[in-house]
Amino acid sequence: MVDETTEQSGSEPKIFTPTFVMGWVANFLQFLVFYSLITTMALYAVTEFQASNTMGGLAASSFVIGATAARLFTGYVVDRMGSRRITLMAVVVTTIVVAFYIPANSMAALLVV
Repeated sequence: MVDETTEQSGSEPKIFTPTFVMGWVANFLQFLVFYSLITTMALYAVTEFQASNTMGGLAASSFVIGATAARLFTGYVVDRMGSRRITLMAVVVTTIVVAFYIPANSMAALLVV
């Protein structure tokens, strides 16, 4: 199907719109935080809280478990509320949750966050 506005104006649709760039930046930063935390959390738990390697692995894998569980419901929620609203909510929630790592002073608190 051809877009009628493209035919009338004679120009190709642009990919790098402000909406696309902002979406790309938001997703990039979300994944940067996610993968940075996954790769460093086990070592952090072992060095800061003298946790065993098993507990350090649990701290790191908690991100994967949480992300997998969230994906079960995300599609439905995006369909109901809209992708823009969910993206903004995800950025805000991620920022708040990452800030909670600062006062986490025990292994239990780390796992809860």
